[in-house]
Amino acid sequence: MSGRGFQNPHGMKQTSLSDIWEDLNTGIRHAYSRQNMPKARYMELHTHVYNYCTSVQQQDGQTHRISKSSKSNPSGGARFVGFELYKKIEEFLIAHLDTLKPECQDMVDEPLLQFYCKVWEEYRFSSRVLHGICNYLNRHWVKREHDEGHMNVYEVYSLALLTWKNCMFEVLHQKLSSAVLKLIERERNGETINTLLISEIVRCSVELDICIDSAPSKVPHLSVYKKFFEIPFLEDTEHFYITESAVFLDNNPVTEYMKKVGSRLLEEERRVSVYLHESTQDELAKCCERVLIGNYLERFYVEFLNLLKNDKTDDLGRMYLLVSRTEKGMLELRDRFEKHVLAQGIASVERNHETALNDLYFNGFFWL
Repeated sequence: MSGRGFQNPHGMKQTSLSDIWEDLNTGIRHAYSRQNMPKARYMELHTHVYNYCTSVQQQDGQTHRISKSSKSNPSGGARFVGFELYKKIEEFLIAHLDTLKPECQDMVDEPLLQFYCKVWEEYRFSSRVLHGICNYLNRHWVKREHDEGHMNVYEVYSLALLTWKNCMFEVLHQKLSSAVLKLIERERNGETINTLLISEIVRCSVELDICIDSAPSKVPHLSVYKKFFEIPFLEDTEHFYITESAVFLDNNPVTEYMKKVGSRLLEEERRVSVYLHESTQDELAKCCERVLIGNYLERFYVEFLNLLKNDKTDDLGRMYLLVSRTEKGMLELRDRFEKHVLAQGIASVERNHETALNDLYFNGFFWL
C-alpha cells in the first residue's frame, strides 16, 4: 500500500482514494476468490475504509452535508469522495460477475441450477465479508445519503445483491425457471429429485426482493419471487393437473379419483413446506382445488347419490372433505342430500302405508 497522504490546514493527515484503492481492491479480490482471509488482513482493509472516510470528513474541519442541488454535481466534500468509493465497489462487483457469465452461458436444466446455486452462495458469503470491510461507509456515508433522500444508494451488501440481480438473475431467470419447473414435474411423476436446488433458487429470489428495500423492518413485497417463479409455477401446475385429471377420470371411477386428489393436495402442501415460499400456499391450494375439484363437481354430485344409496360412508366422507374446499360446492351437495332424504322419507311412508293396508286387509279377512 502506498503511504501517500497530505496534511490539511488543521494538521490532520488526509487519505485519498488513490492511496488506498490498490490495496483495497487486492483485498476485495481476495474476498471473492473463495480463499480464507486472516483476521489481521480483514482489519487492515476495514481500517483503509475507516481512515479514508474519516479523512474525507475532516478536509475542511466539518462534516459535509448534501443538498438536492449538489446531487448532480458532487464536487463538494463527502458526497463526491463517498460516491467515488461506492462506484468503485459497484464497478468491481459488475466486473466480477461478468467473469462468471461465460461459464454458464451454454448450461441448462439441473447443471445450470447446480452452478447457479454454487456461485450464488459463494458470492453471497463474499459480499457479507465486503459489507463488514465497508462497515464505516455503510453507517455514515450511506446513512447520510438516506437522510438526504437519496434512496437509490444502498448498503454494500444490498448493493452486491442488487448487482447480482441485474447482472446474473435477470439474464438467467428464464432458464432457471424452466429448469426448476422441470424438476417439479419430475417429482410429480414419481421421481426423486434434489429439492435443495429448488429451495436455494427460491431463497435467492426472496433475498433479491429484500435487498431492494433498505428498511429491514418492512415486509418484503416478493415481486421478484412472484414474477419470475410463482406465476409460471402456478401456470405449470394448472396445465399439469388439467391433463392428469382428465386422463385419470377416463380410466378410473370417481371414488378412485377422489383418493388421487386427496393425495395430490397433500403433496402440494408438502411441496410448499419443503422448498417453496410460504406465501405460495394459498394460491397453490386455490389452483389445485379449482382444477381438481371445481372442474368436476357435477361428476361428484352424480356419484354422491350412488354413494348414498349404497351406504359408502368412507367415500362419502372423502367427498365431503374435497367439496368443502370449494366456495359453493357444499350448497349443492346439501341440497341434493336433502332431496335424497326427502325422497327416502316419502318412499318409506308409502311402503309403510302399503304394509299397513295389507295388514288391515289380511286381519279383516281373517276375522270374517
